[in-house]
Amino acid sequence: MCPVLQESSPNNGSSYFSHTGNIVLIFNEDIFAGTGNFVISNGSDSQTISVNDEKQVVINGRVVTINPTNDLLENSHYNMTFLPNVLTDKVGNNFAGLTLPTQLNFYTHSISSTLKDTFSTGKNLTEKLNAKALDGYLKNATVFADANGDGIQNADEATTTTDENGNFELINAKGTLVVSGGIDLSTGNAFEGTLKAPEGSVVVTPLTTVLQGFIDEKQTPAEAKKSVAKAFGFDSTVDLTSYDPISEMINSTRTPSTQTAATQIMASSAQIVNFLVTAGRVLQGAAGDNGNLSTKDANDALLKSLVTSIKEGNGAISMNDSALLKTVLVNGAKEANAQAQAGGLPPKFDATNFTDKIGKMADTVTAVLKEAADNIINAVNKSNTEQPLTLLKNMDKISTFAQNDAGKSLQQAAIELDIKDDIALQKALQNQVKLLTGLPAKQAIENNNVQTEKAVPTILAAGTQNPVQPNPNNPNTNSPNTPPGTNNSTAPNANDSGTPPSTATPPNSNNPNTNSPNTPPGTNNSTAPNTNDSGTPPSTTTPPNSNNPNTNSPNTPPGTNNSTAPNANDSGTPPSTATPPNSNNPNTNSPNTPPSTNNPIAPTNDSGALSDTQLPHDAPPLIGVVGTPNDHIA
Repeated sequence: MCPVLQESSPNNGSSYFSHTGNIVLIFNEDIFAGTGNFVISNGSDSQTISVNDEKQVVINGRVVTINPTNDLLENSHYNMTFLPNVLTDKVGNNFAGLTLPTQLNFYTHSISSTLKDTFSTGKNLTEKLNAKALDGYLKNATVFADANGDGIQNADEATTTTDENGNFELINAKGTLVVSGGIDLSTGNAFEGTLKAPEGSVVVTPLTTVLQGFIDEKQTPAEAKKSVAKAFGFDSTVDLTSYDPISEMINSTRTPSTQTAATQIMASSAQIVNFLVTAGRVLQGAAGDNGNLSTKDANDALLKSLVTSIKEGNGAISMNDSALLKTVLVNGAKEANAQAQAGGLPPKFDATNFTDKIGKMADTVTAVLKEAADNIINAVNKSNTEQPLTLLKNMDKISTFAQNDAGKSLQQAAIELDIKDDIALQKALQNQVKLLTGLPAKQAIENNNVQTEKAVPTILAAGTQNPVQPNPNNPNTNSPNTPPGTNNSTAPNANDSGTPPSTATPPNSNNPNTNSPNTPPGTNNSTAPNTNDSGTPPSTTTPPNSNNPNTNSPNTPPGTNNSTAPNANDSGTPPSTATPPNSNNPNTNSPNTPPSTNNPIAPTNDSGALSDTQLPHDAPPLIGVVGTPNDHIA
């Protein structure tokens, strides 16, 4: 079979393509350079670019990025053509090429690189802010500038909606930027959280949300910046208010050090938003299904609790630390309860029942949240930096499961939970752990369909996409866009693409055409975990990697380090929440697990603990995503 072109940027017939942009082609399989040229022409201006010109052509898995040395002319009609021998797949099948000028033609226009623009309208000066909202990029999300700081959108506050690519423009925006709702382009799902950023930010992300959380707790912006960098372990010179980690990961012109930093920051962002959204849904469920607790109020309470825990810890944190997750969840519930009472409780809000439900569910929710954070770490550890799209796709699958599949299931369980019936309560919570951790979670994650590749062509096409803010000392000069390089990590294993092996999902033995009633969302007819399987199936289809001594062999018994499962011998039938993962101490790691450090993204041995011998002596550790993962994503 010959390669198939699935998407391009620009699209054929596009009337709105930047004259400085990169042309991007996305195929259905990995693509390789053949021989010949790409020809980009408007009739009078023609550029011929060899497919083997590494300065102008980058082939990254299924993505081909063409970055012409010379910018195209503005406001002109171009086309790109090339012959069938230019691109091929790994077995030598040629792509049919684009041999006609009508197959990929587009109009160019100019795009200003200035993201803040002050312009005159009559006698008034108006400040225009162009920015972007992202978990993945959020389209049709509501944005407003909270001028009076009450957290509520008022009639006199600047507001707008994000466009199809997550961009937005606000006029005379004063106060904290607040983003809610919309659709996550990467997952295709509704975004069920709230993001914030300090006034004047040109990106709104999970990390700017934590940054604003510190500012709300009376830190200066400079102090908040240092607090967030220290907590999540990255360079404090990175300007989070203008830093787009998705763009940095994907853009082919980045250096290894900047791409590594982007990966760290993106992974931390994913862990943060997965926690805030999933835990927020649990709080809403415990408050009842009548809108007793809004998404905003749930997220605000959890954010305040998280910031408080970071401040009290006075150092780096691990978003896969069970003790931290449980503390933030429980204290977040107390904060939400206090705020609800201070503002006047809704008629059906039962404060006592709310607090008791969270207390009963805390261990179950913590186990699910910990595994979600572990899965992000594992995805990064197993990734190949030459395949950033694959890593982003794996992260999106994990986030889809955490925020939507697990989030919805836990929210519904919180609504229905009867704290007066202890037997039914324990059974319900055990069932949640069965469905949302271990093998069923792994299968659901693998089966999730995400839209990562549809969300990134505009990034690839735009070249340097991280917003560039004007230098306040020189309004005519932009400040540097790329943060200082950080320590590079262990070189990736060239044989490891970062894509987990596919796991067959057996049908329900009683009815092969229907799902089991206990099957979690996104899982196709998966069976309950093997009672001797801790949730990490042996890699029966993937032989040991001879270049990576830390890869488990097919004969490695499952469950060797499944601390997330409540019972190390049997995650399929976990104990009640009264029996947490470590029966001797639910809030501590096992004696064999080293204390949380700020060096998590390194290969793990079979026990899950980091080994000094696994890192080259000249390779500093990766920073940013903290904790020692359990290896649930093979």
